[in-house]
This record gives sequence, C-alpha cells and structure tokens, in this order.
Amino acid sequence: MVRTGEYRRWPECYILENGKIELVVCTGIGPRVIRLGRPGGPNAFVEYPEQLEEPKDQWHFYGGHRLWHSPEDLVRTYQPDNKRAAEVLATEDSLEVIQETEEKTGLQKALRLQIDPVKPRCVVEHRLTNRGLWPIETAAWAISPMAEGGLAIAPLRGNGKAGEKLPDSKVVLWPYTAMDDPRLNWGRELVCVAQNPGMGDCKIGLQNGRGWIAYLNRGELFLVRFLPTLGAVYPDMGAEVEIFTKDIFTEVETLGPLTRLEPGETLKHTEVWYYFTGFPEWENEGELAELIADYLQQAPFV
Repeated sequence: MVRTGEYRRWPECYILENGKIELVVCTGIGPRVIRLGRPGGPNAFVEYPEQLEEPKDQWHFYGGHRLWHSPEDLVRTYQPDNKRAAEVLATEDSLEVIQETEEKTGLQKALRLQIDPVKPRCVVEHRLTNRGLWPIETAAWAISPMAEGGLAIAPLRGNGKAGEKLPDSKVVLWPYTAMDDPRLNWGRELVCVAQNPGMGDCKIGLQNGRGWIAYLNRGELFLVRFLPTLGAVYPDMGAEVEIFTKDIFTEVETLGPLTRLEPGETLKHTEVWYYFTGFPEWENEGELAELIADYLQQAPFV
C-alpha cells in the first residue's frame, strides 16, 4: 500500500508498507528514502532532520537513501537537492519521484519504488536523464547511509573456482584507508566493515560480479541485490560496490557502469531491497558466510 503521511519533521512524505516492511519517501526535498524498517521498528537508515533548518543553497547530507552521479566531483556531485519534487506519481503499490533538472549539470534524477505485496522486498529503480545540450559520461551511484553500530558485509571473491589461474575479484582503496584498519575484517569469502563511533573515515570498493551488499544491525539484515554488467567499465577503478564508514554512519553503495548519455537519453540502475529480521547469532566469518548464503537464496534479483 502507498499513502501520504507524516514522518517526524520531514516534509511531504509518502509511506509504502505491506505489514513486513515500511519505507518513507520524502518529496519535499530529495528525493530521499528517509526511512526503511519493519513497522514500528527502528530506522535502518541514519537521518538528520535538523539539517532542514540550514541554508537551502547548499547540499546537505540529511541521511536516507539517495541517488548521486559518479565519478565523485566536489562541484558536480554535490548539487543541492533541497527543492520539492517536480513530479510525484503514486499507484497502489508504487511511487515515482522525479527531481527538477539540476541547473549546473543538466541531469535530472528520478526514483521509482515498487513494494512487494507480501514479502519484505522493494524494487528501487534509479534514473539519470541528460536534459542538457551536450553528451555526459556518468554512472548511477545508489547510496544508503546506515544507522550507527552495524556491520557492512560484501562478497570478497568472485565466481572463480579453486585452482584456476586467473583473478576473479578486485579491491579498490581510497588514500585515507588503511588495510589494517581494525574495522576491516578480510575473510575468505566476505569483507566486513564495522561502524565505530570513535573512528574516522575509511572506504573500500569491490568488483567481483556477485551483485550484492548488505548491512547487519540490531539483528536485522538489509540486503541489496543488483545486476552487474559483465565487461562494462565502472567508475572508481572498476568498483561495483563501495563501503564508506565514519564516526556517525556507514554507507553501503552500488554503482552502474559508466555511460555516455546523449541529450535526452536516460540510464537506469536497479536495486532490489530485502529487509530480514531475526538474524541468527554467529561466531566467525565462516558461519556468517553460510547464513548470508541462505538469505541470498531467499532474495533473488528478479
């Protein structure tokens, strides 16, 4: 079900719910999916409504899931999204929010969400349209800032078989990232990044064609599926997923391939969100990998 409703101080909200999950989309700014969680439960995303009081000619973090365009640029990427949506289209089970075209970039962002009638599942389509006069090379960059205290999880290895001679995965590092950062756990199958309120910035990227990333917090699992494009060129030295953590939140991010957008053309990047509660206890990376594999069986991309 999709309905209008109030959520804290956020302006002009739509609520998508099916008894298993609840999503709140703020259309007075953004668009932002400002809340995700089980009905009555905590917000899986971090949010900062107090930033609504800050000047509107600057970009503000706000929290909540957002769409950016990659590669990151201090001017192009950080365009303010403080205005009301240009268009909102709602049906019984879907919501489409279209942003005004960014004046400086000529790009127009849009999100379309479709909630499953019974499962804790929502399909989130991200769109970038070139409304300018010249071609633009960019990639969709879907970013979910998660509440503090959790664990970001991503596959470390690709689909290669033991004994094969060719590499099947890539790790990308940022200049401020240390391989021995205590928040990073490099396992055999997974890399886990713990959010620590007492520590600074750390970021990694991965390319392995596995098409998923997750965040575990308070016994609840946010699992994101997407479809990598085999052989495509990705930004950030080929990263398909990225994890950025700092003292107050962790971001789990997926990217689409770099695309040359001619005027009037649109690129799409789709994530399928699953939100599972009652995640079992585990003691080591091997047990966690087995549990994640079980959840992936319940969470197909299609």
